[in-house]
Amino acid sequence: NHINQAATFAINRRIFTYKAADGVQHLLRLLTCVSRSGWESGFRESVLPRWGKKHPYTEPLLSMRHALEDAKGFMTALNKVNKNLGKEIRNLQQCCTPLVLEDGIQRLPDEILGHIFEIGHAMTYGCQFGLAVSRVSCRFRNISLALPRLWSRISSYDEGSKIRMLLSRSRHCGLDIIDDNTDLGAIPSLAMEFWKVLGPLSSRWVTLNLSENGTDTLRNLQIRNFPSLREVHLPSFKEAELSTWSIPALSSIYDWDLCFPLLNKGSLQSQLTSMVLYVSSDIDIMALFQGLIGLKALQDLSMHLFGGLATEPGQLDPSEIPEPHSIPIDILRLHVCDSPSQLLVVAIYDILSIYKATQVHHSITQCKNPDTLEHYLLNSKKELFPYGSTIQMKVEETIDISYILKHIAKNCKIAQTVHLELPLAHAGFMANQKNMYILPFNRLLLENCDSLTEQDVVGLAKAVLHSKGLEFLKIITCKQVSDDFLLHLQDAVGPKLQWSLYLREKRKMFKVLCEFCPEQIINSTLPKFSNGSKPSIRKAPQIFLTLSEFMKLLFSTNNSIVFSIICNHAKDPTGKILGRHSLELYELHFVDNNKIPKCLRKCFKWDLLHLVLRERGGLHFSDKGGGLGPVAVPDLSSKSQTACSGIWKLWTE
Repeated sequence: NHINQAATFAINRRIFTYKAADGVQHLLRLLTCVSRSGWESGFRESVLPRWGKKHPYTEPLLSMRHALEDAKGFMTALNKVNKNLGKEIRNLQQCCTPLVLEDGIQRLPDEILGHIFEIGHAMTYGCQFGLAVSRVSCRFRNISLALPRLWSRISSYDEGSKIRMLLSRSRHCGLDIIDDNTDLGAIPSLAMEFWKVLGPLSSRWVTLNLSENGTDTLRNLQIRNFPSLREVHLPSFKEAELSTWSIPALSSIYDWDLCFPLLNKGSLQSQLTSMVLYVSSDIDIMALFQGLIGLKALQDLSMHLFGGLATEPGQLDPSEIPEPHSIPIDILRLHVCDSPSQLLVVAIYDILSIYKATQVHHSITQCKNPDTLEHYLLNSKKELFPYGSTIQMKVEETIDISYILKHIAKNCKIAQTVHLELPLAHAGFMANQKNMYILPFNRLLLENCDSLTEQDVVGLAKAVLHSKGLEFLKIITCKQVSDDFLLHLQDAVGPKLQWSLYLREKRKMFKVLCEFCPEQIINSTLPKFSNGSKPSIRKAPQIFLTLSEFMKLLFSTNNSIVFSIICNHAKDPTGKILGRHSLELYELHFVDNNKIPKCLRKCFKWDLLHLVLRERGGLHFSDKGGGLGPVAVPDLSSKSQTACSGIWKLWTE
C-alpha cells in the first residue's frame, strides 16, 4: 500500500511523465496484486495477462518468457520511478539541509555547542578554528569566548598582539606552544620576543613543539621548569637538555632519532605512556632494547624507520630479556619506509616481539628492492612480525595474500581481526585453499587490494568463509571488484561476505590545469564551475578552469580529495613566461594533529589546508620552506615563488 501510494503521489506531482510503453500502469497493477495476494500469488496473478507478442514456444517455456518480459518491463518502470523520485528527494534534501542545520543548532544548548567547538579545536592545527567560530554570530562568539581551551594554542607565527590576545582569552588554561617556524631563528629579536613573553608562563605549558632553534633559545634563557608539560615534540633530543629539565608530568615524546639511553632516566621510566620515534640514522639496538624494557607504563608505541643501520649489538644478561609477547601494550605501530637496512628491520622486529598488543599497525612502503620483501616481513625466527588482537597491515609491493594469512594463522593465535591493505596482492591462496580452513581469527578485511580480480575474490571467499570461526569477510574498495559481482557472490556464499565500495570516489585525484595570466578558461568545451556544479570524476578527470573557479571548487569539496595543479605559462611581474611548474594542494583532516610528523605539520598554515611546492623532481617536506605563508620561503627558486604568489594573493583576497 505504501509503495502504491508513493507511486501515485509521484505521478500526481508530475515528477515524471509516462506513456503506455513506460510500463507504469502495469507496475501499479503488479503492486496492487502483490498488496492483495502476497508476493508469489500476486506476481503470478499480475503476469498472467499475455502481451500481444506471439512466440513459437510451447509450455512451460512460453509462460516463462512472458513472465520474464513482464518482469523486465516492471523493472524498467521501477527504475524510472526510482530515478525521478531520487531526483526529487535530492532536491528536497538540498533545500531542507540548511534549514535543518539551522534549526538543530538553535535547539542545541550552549553547553553542547561548546563541546562541539572544543572537539573542532582538537581536530585542527593552530587557533584558527576558535577565531572562525567566534565570527559567525553573537551567540557563537559568546560561547567561544567562554571556552579558554579554544585560545590555548600559541604559534610562533602569531604576532605579539595576537599572542597577548590569546593569553588573555585562555585565562589559566594549559597552553600548547608551537615553535614551528625555523626562520625565526635567523631573526634573534623575533625569537627572543616570542620566548620572553611565553617563558614566564612555562608552568602552564601542556604541549611543547620545538624546533632546534627553539631548543637553543630555551637553553640561553634558562627556561627549564615545566611542571605541567605532558607532551613534547623535538627534532632531536639531546641528553643534556632532558637531564636539566624538570618535567614531572611528561607522558608523551615525539622525536627524531631519540638518544635511547635517556629512556633509562628513572622518572621517565614510570611516566611515559606514549612515544613516537622517527628513525633516520644509525641505531644503538642494545640501548633501544634496554630503554624499552624499562618503560613500565608505556601503552602506545610508534616507530617510523626511514633509514639507518643497526650498530653491532652487545650482549644482555638472559635474565634481563623478557619472554616474547610478555609485556602488554594497547597500540603498537611500525612503519618501514624507503628500504632501511634489513639487519636493522629484523633487529627491530625482535625487540618489539616482547610486546603483546591489543592493536598492531604495520606498514611497508617504498621498498626499493621487491625481491627482498620477505626480509621486511619476518623476524630472525622467520615469524611474521605483527602479534596482537587486531592486526592491520599495509604492504605496497607484490605479495601473496595466502602468505600473510598462513603466517598469521601459524604465529598469532590471539588474532581476532585482520585488516589487510595490499594494492599489489595476488591470489596465491588458490594453491593453498585447504590451509584457509584453519584461520584462527574472526574477521578478515581486504581494503584497496586493487590487483585482485573478481575470480580471485571467488576463490578467496570460498576458501576462507568455510573457516569455522570466521564471522565475515569484508571487501573494501578493491578496484576490479564490482558491486553487482559481490551481490551475486553473496547469494552463493552467504551473508558472511560483506563489502563497502563507497570510499573509492572519495580517494580520486583531480588534475586541475589552470593559467595564472590571463585568467581565462583554456578549453571552454570542458565543464566549468561557474554554476557551482562539479563534473563527474569519471567523465572529466582533467578539469580546465580559472583560479577563481578553482577556489570555489576547493571550498565546496570534501576533505579527502587531493588536487594536483599544473601551472602552465606562469609569468613574473614583468610578463616573462617562466615555464612549467607544479603545485599540489591537499585538504586533509586529522583526528589527532599531534600524531603528525613535525616536518609535515610545518606545511599546515590554514586550518586543514596547506600548499606545498612540488618541483619536477618530486614532493619535498623539509623544515625550511615547507609551508607557504606571508613570509617569503627562502629555499624556493624565484620562479617557484612567483608561481606561488598568485595563489597566495588570491587566497588573501
